[in-house]
Amino acid sequence: MARGVRLVLETGRPVSQIAGDLGIGEEALRKRVYRAKVDARGGGKELSSPEREELVALRREVTELRRANEILKDASVFFAKELDPYRPR
Repeated sequence: MARGVRLVLETGRPVSQIAGDLGIGEEALRKRVYRAKVDARGGGKELSSPEREELVALRREVTELRRANEILKDASVFFAKELDPYRPR
């Protein structure tokens, strides 16, 4: 598929023609060409592949940190209740 993307970008031939020559799906090649152009251009409204991967990793980290924060909050409430001298037993 990378060969097809290169052919489209270097030769300027239509995606449909190259996809037919290589025996691959036209839409699959079109999407890959689009992604390659966005990655090469950078910036703008679209995220490049490395930026997209970083975003996924950061979202995963935020989820883990929020979960850890909730655990710490629950633990602090538990221990505060245990250490409260005025708490009836």
